[in-house]
Amino acid sequence: MKVKKLLAASLTALAISVSVPCFAQIPSSIMIIGGLYIGQSFSEVISVYGKPVAEREPAGRGMMYTFTKNGASFDVRICNDKVSEVAVNQINGPSTISGIKIGSTPEEVTKTYGKPDVEEKFGDEYVMSYNSKVSNEFTWILSFVVKNGKVIRLGLDEVMN
Repeated sequence: MKVKKLLAASLTALAISVSVPCFAQIPSSIMIIGGLYIGQSFSEVISVYGKPVAEREPAGRGMMYTFTKNGASFDVRICNDKVSEVAVNQINGPSTISGIKIGSTPEEVTKTYGKPDVEEKFGDEYVMSYNSKVSNEFTWILSFVVKNGKVIRLGLDEVMN
């Protein structure tokens, strides 16, 4: 009888573990690109990268500013004087705090951050996304767009839950 109960308990535990999605849930403390993080003040961004080389009003909220580093440009969205998005899509642009950069492989991303929370395919590109629920209101998403076996875009975004 004990064997049957043990077997039933084991099978139940296995069923639960298979049915509950396993997310990487990387900590927000490592969701940093080029020293930039969600919630950082615009003045801090300027103190690190200098004045933006361009600005535009994108769809949605806030302003998008373009900065340069090592000859590569990257974009930072500012909402209410705080960083809400970082986008890098040029070689020599900023990398993540963990060293992932344009040109890294998906295997390097997985080795660094674990299995992505979400993987989506769009034509010949796919996106590897890692989520960190930072509050009941917001989730931060660190994403990597991959094409031909190489990361071609790094993204850090704040979305409402």
